[in-house]
Amino acid sequence: MILVVFFLCALGFVLIWRVPACPRAMPRCAADQTVSIIVPARDESHNLPRMLESIAAQEMPPLEVIVMDDDSSDGTAHVARAHGATVYTVPPLPPGWRGKTWACWNGAQHARGDVMLFLDADTWFAQADALARIETACRNAGCRALSLAPYHVTRRFYEQFSAVFNLLTAAGIDCFSLYGSPDRPHGLFGPMLWIERAAYESCGGHRAVRAEILENMSLAPVLRQRGIPMACRGGRGVLHVRMYPRGWRSLVDGWTKAFAAGAGKTSPRALLVSIAWLTGGMLALLTAVHPPNPWWMAVLPYAAYVLVFHRMLRPLGAFAPWVPILYPIPFVGFFLIFTRSLILQHSRGAVSWKGRAIPPGESP
Repeated sequence: MILVVFFLCALGFVLIWRVPACPRAMPRCAADQTVSIIVPARDESHNLPRMLESIAAQEMPPLEVIVMDDDSSDGTAHVARAHGATVYTVPPLPPGWRGKTWACWNGAQHARGDVMLFLDADTWFAQADALARIETACRNAGCRALSLAPYHVTRRFYEQFSAVFNLLTAAGIDCFSLYGSPDRPHGLFGPMLWIERAAYESCGGHRAVRAEILENMSLAPVLRQRGIPMACRGGRGVLHVRMYPRGWRSLVDGWTKAFAAGAGKTSPRALLVSIAWLTGGMLALLTAVHPPNPWWMAVLPYAAYVLVFHRMLRPLGAFAPWVPILYPIPFVGFFLIFTRSLILQHSRGAVSWKGRAIPPGESP
């Protein structure tokens, strides 16, 4: 049993092997591409100031910042204008579209830059050279589309329960694993997408994935089919995010939505390895609770999971020190929220997010 647990623990290195960071910014020239930043926003007045202030502080200023106000009821448009953004109202949602894809598509129609950078409103640039580093990363990778895994900043106790979800999201993209490649990702990260206008238009952009909840996962195969090179990088020190600062309910609803929509698009290989790794973590706990002889053998598997969990989390988010030490607690939180997602899909026929229903069986 001990050897089995150690083997399953080692699968953590397989899931998250290497998270390449954005390199230092390279000097720009007059011929470099212009950048339009597009932010789909629905009731985001609490997040926009931090994001827009970080954009204003960039050493490489964008051509424009467009905020697409998606039927907000909290003063989102007023806050965006007060911080210098150009605001457009998203037209009524037509049949067959999702709120975010419709907002992003309409934002792209207004954008004038050579490159479009789609950002979720809860993200922000961590340093003044962040935008230049993103451009350099794309240039060095030789790609036309780049997505970052935003570094997850947490402040309150309940936010620590995002730890396992963050790991499995990164694992599902299948780009930081031992068997994957950051330059050939299975999917893209939802909070951020840098894409050349010509590439966006040639693949159909968000119109090609208009019915998808997690459009980032579905856009990758569309780009791949068109022969458009893409890459993923880690966002630590460049692009940060605080996903659910408004309480337990927002965290539970947010991850319920993500797993209701996204489980079917996860790489099968990553899914199997993730299940095995999670199972090993619970076996390590059982071994610690019912120790074999000698007793110290029970400590080793548990300690191994603590160290591997810490190593996996470090490039993805700023989580409290107790999270890897007491990893069964976030593990149980993950299982409860995942179970809730399954129950809601089968009993109610849908889960909801920001007042919009997500039917079961929808692909991300």
